[in-house]
Amino acid sequence: MDAILSDPAQTFVQKLCGVVDIIGGTMAKASPAMFRDLQRFAPAVYQKIEDLRQETIPYVFGRLIRAGIAEDIVRSDIEPAFATEFWLQAIRGLVQPEVLERTQLTIRQTLEKAINLFFVGVLSPAGRKLYASTSLPVKNIPLSENAARFRSGWLLAGRCVVARRLFP
Repeated sequence: MDAILSDPAQTFVQKLCGVVDIIGGTMAKASPAMFRDLQRFAPAVYQKIEDLRQETIPYVFGRLIRAGIAEDIVRSDIEPAFATEFWLQAIRGLVQPEVLERTQLTIRQTLEKAINLFFVGVLSPAGRKLYASTSLPVKNIPLSENAARFRSGWLLAGRCVVARRLFP
């Protein structure tokens, strides 16, 4: 993940796509039932996963937010520390096994929908203009079709599936 976040040749959108693909691809292997079983039968392992989220999310999304601000895609009045804490708390709640079961979403679908919702709120006027001019909503692309369209591991014709609605 550091390679993606540290690459000065990558844009905010490309970095966002790379992060989503890594996290979504890794987490797609886990089911809500598996997390529920870990909570019940291996609470120490489940706690290690929670601890990893606590460390990784602020680091990764803080860097993403700062990159977006630098590119004038994310509003400059957004405080990266607050935005990352907000994201951390949202994701911690959304990926709880009982929430995934209630929403009937996979972890990857949850991540994609959460990123779409979150980044609309932090977009700059230029970013919102890009968002408004894009007519292809993420939610209408089936995940299997998304996977088939991925190129270079995480790019979709130069655009990330998740970011497609946000950026042309």
